[in-house]
Amino acid sequence: MLKVVGASWLQTRISTYILVAVALIGIGAIILGEFDFLHVEKDGIYSATVSWNHKGGCHIEFWGQGNDLANVKLNVARAYYKTSIFESGWSIIEIETSSKYPDDVQAYAAGLLEGSLTWQLIYHHWYNTVNTVCEKWAAECWELMNFFRENTAIVRKRAEHLAATDPFWHMVRLFYIQLDGLEAGWKYAVRRSRQTVEINTDHFLWLAIAADLPDLEQMVKNFNSQSNCIKGMIFLKSLPREGMEPLIAIGHSTIAPYAKMLRLLKKYTFGYHLLPKTSDQVLLPVPGRSVIMSSYPGALSSHDEFYVIQGQNHELIVAGIPWVNANRSLWNFTNAKDQVMSSVRVMTANRLKTNGQHWFDSISKQNNVSIERQWVILEPRFGTILLIKPGITRKTQINKQFAGSFWITEEIRLYKNNETNRNSYDTVKNDLLAKLQANVTTMEQFMRLMRGYNHETSIIKNEEQAQILTYRGDLEKVALPFGVIDAKIVLADINGIETFEAISGPSTLGSKQPFQWSKTFPNVSHVGQPDIFNFDSVTPLPTRPPATYLPPSVSTPGPTYLPPYNQGAAVGLSGASNVGASLFPASQLGHISSLSSGFPTFPAIGVVKLSEPAGGSSFATASSSASASSDAFVQQSQSVPVISIPVTPIKNPSADYPASTSGSSVTSGYPSSTPSFPSPTAGYR
Repeated sequence: MLKVVGASWLQTRISTYILVAVALIGIGAIILGEFDFLHVEKDGIYSATVSWNHKGGCHIEFWGQGNDLANVKLNVARAYYKTSIFESGWSIIEIETSSKYPDDVQAYAAGLLEGSLTWQLIYHHWYNTVNTVCEKWAAECWELMNFFRENTAIVRKRAEHLAATDPFWHMVRLFYIQLDGLEAGWKYAVRRSRQTVEINTDHFLWLAIAADLPDLEQMVKNFNSQSNCIKGMIFLKSLPREGMEPLIAIGHSTIAPYAKMLRLLKKYTFGYHLLPKTSDQVLLPVPGRSVIMSSYPGALSSHDEFYVIQGQNHELIVAGIPWVNANRSLWNFTNAKDQVMSSVRVMTANRLKTNGQHWFDSISKQNNVSIERQWVILEPRFGTILLIKPGITRKTQINKQFAGSFWITEEIRLYKNNETNRNSYDTVKNDLLAKLQANVTTMEQFMRLMRGYNHETSIIKNEEQAQILTYRGDLEKVALPFGVIDAKIVLADINGIETFEAISGPSTLGSKQPFQWSKTFPNVSHVGQPDIFNFDSVTPLPTRPPATYLPPSVSTPGPTYLPPYNQGAAVGLSGASNVGASLFPASQLGHISSLSSGFPTFPAIGVVKLSEPAGGSSFATASSSASASSDAFVQQSQSVPVISIPVTPIKNPSADYPASTSGSSVTSGYPSSTPSFPSPTAGYR
């Protein structure tokens, strides 16, 4: 042992012990690492939570991957997100909120989580759909945006006045607050990801309520070649079981432009109440606590119109398909600017109603409202099926006599005077379906039927007949990027829902090759989508009723603070040693303009604090507004906190939250190569 000149033997010995201890710790860490003791499993499931208090506002934490999901604290809200587009054709997000907190705080927190976790999907979906359409038809888009602003201003103002006493309007108000949170979360994630992209606030409205809109591109181009193709179908088959009540299979397929195949399965379990809480009174929870749906990034309803709704001792399966109105002009839907959009009405009914008739009454509540869809509503525990078509409401009891029955609900063509039309095409289709379904007795056979197969001969020999069931525009003589893009199936009996399966992408039609972008439409924008759609069915989410909520907690480590009401905000990093620091005053808030190449992913554990600046304010309150602007989010009556995103990006992002790199992404669940913009199809040619 060497002695340092001028040091005592005791000091030298202590220094030696320290060096030996450090060496042993290092060796131990290497050994543990070799045996994978320190490895955090990257399961692709990202977790995030939001907590809240009156003084500090909302606090958001990102917990990365590999968490024990059962032990992630709920607080106000928690979310689990898995991006598996390239493995199964679906990404999945599940969001829970706690009934211990005010409903508007729950709604905002839920939107905040969804917007921040799915920001990349939202941008890709917007780029492929809204942005692409508006670049081609700017004038029509301007008129549509103007309609959105006027409609939203009227509806939100009415909701603010009526929410305190009317459950319907309370749910309407919460829908738009959730949308405010989604936009705030998206902008927050964009800034945190060191990107400079922008989506107009009106376009967030478009994404959220797109189910109400006509397919603009189809209507402008007038795709007459699609007039004889299926517009989506609902299959309902009773599968007999010996000595038991029949098992009911309900299936739903969606037809849409292929650009919309960036899919997201969602489960919302919200602790909403029938009315806002104004004092210490005990309020009843909404009946529909949990809603599972096939959906899209940025949407707050299904848009496919397929829902599995669960509450205490009740379940509903709701499926809808649109009418085909041959007498409809492009913009006549904008006449009723004071009507609540159907996406909002449907989600309101999902939460408030416990049976099919009351559900339908709820979406029809407003005077002169138009019913844009046909609906099939299955009440498994009550043993009833409700079929709603133009001018027809039919209710059937599920019993042994119903066993073996088969219903098929497809598009109804409406002409002048709202008359329906049936032709030889409909007759051929009905005869084909009657023949194919006769021997369907299992879920596998039911799925094959929905995807264009005959379970006895493996495939329908007549390919034109197969097209009737699973239309693929890319197989037409004049190829179109349009067709059936999914299939969803639920099995249920009088004990409730047994299983839920979903499959993404156009059908392979047996001998046909799977749909492939690079061989069909390489110049059609499809950023973020797989090149080849050849996926098996998945069981995406548990269908059990929601569990008891954890108690709320507002003291969590290293939170992200959103500013209190009516205060300006500056942003800085704090609360963790692995996070860099930077400060931006509220005066720098503004619009984000351009896009850097490449996309990062989600943080392992990242924290950001938004603190009050020395002076000035960028926020405002008001009773109503057309929408939240990029500089301020409209709030009322001590509602949820607000935030805007500064132009300048945060430096030194946290661990597992890499800065933007050129054309590369390293997160599990994303492609190894992410296309650069503005070319929407780079990397897919």
